Amino acid sequence: MKFSEKARELSKKFWDGSHTHPFVTGLADGTLSDESFRYYLIQDGYYLIHFSRLFGEIADRAEDKEIKDIMTRNREDLEAGEIAVREDFFKDQNISDEEFDNTEVAPTADHYIAHMYRQIVESEDYIGVAVAGMLPCPWLYQDIGAELVKHKSPVPIYQSWIDTYVTDEFNNLTERHIDLCDKLYDKANDDQKERMLNAFYMSVRFEYLFFDMSYKQEEWVQL
Repeated sequence: MKFSEKARELSKKFWDGSHTHPFVTGLADGTLSDESFRYYLIQDGYYLIHFSRLFGEIADRAEDKEIKDIMTRNREDLEAGEIAVREDFFKDQNISDEEFDNTEVAPTADHYIAHMYRQIVESEDYIGVAVAGMLPCPWLYQDIGAELVKHKSPVPIYQSWIDTYVTDEFNNLTERHIDLCDKLYDKANDDQKERMLNAFYMSVRFEYLFFDMSYKQEEWVQL
């Protein structure tokens, strides 16, 4: 089996769980609260800053031209497209720079970001581990977007969010990332293959938890 097939099978529970989570279904049917969406936008804003940096870090470390090219393209596309859209969403939701800067990163978001950076450290002997850990975010959102776009959300800004993940450019970059992971998996030894699968699985798990965190508007425990 290809890496992409094994990885999807391994993470099926959390992958499918993201599709049916009330945060995601609420985007489609318009029942998601404004408060949960605003919370998500701010926390996702922090995540995307680091996600972009991670693409750049992998590109800088990569010796393989294809890896360097795909990671660089993903970083550029993220900065030009997704982060720009987030800025439009911030304006729509009246999220100021001051509010963004003064909002604490939530526990799950902080943990997810730490997980991604840890993959960089743990991939020193094989960069495929870090590349695999980066795949669930674009791939899951592509999959969710393809499903939700079949139904028109009654809330315009929710529909705009959905539309972000169904563009030809986003789909093409995601497919290249999937294909790259398949190739890297084929070249890996047994230990590296296991670590690639685990990095992917943990990222899918965090994607589900990120939706759950946003839906519940998670906070740190206060003493």
